[in-house]
Amino acid sequence: MKRGSRLLIADGVANLVFGVALLVFPRPFFEALGIPWTAHDLYPTILGGVLLGIGLALIKESRSKA
Repeated sequence: MKRGSRLLIADGVANLVFGVALLVFPRPFFEALGIPWTAHDLYPTILGGVLLGIGLALIKESRSKA
């Protein structure tokens, strides 16, 4: 496995973990980071979905042969 592939996998896994954490537990995640919370959880949920998608794309790209 190439060094670049390992880096893509590590970054992808980190994005997946943060994405799932934001999708499942947006309020505790924000409180732990000290970010102010609003009445709506739309933006943390969108951010979680974006991070999840980026993580999946990075892992998929690390497995490509090109």
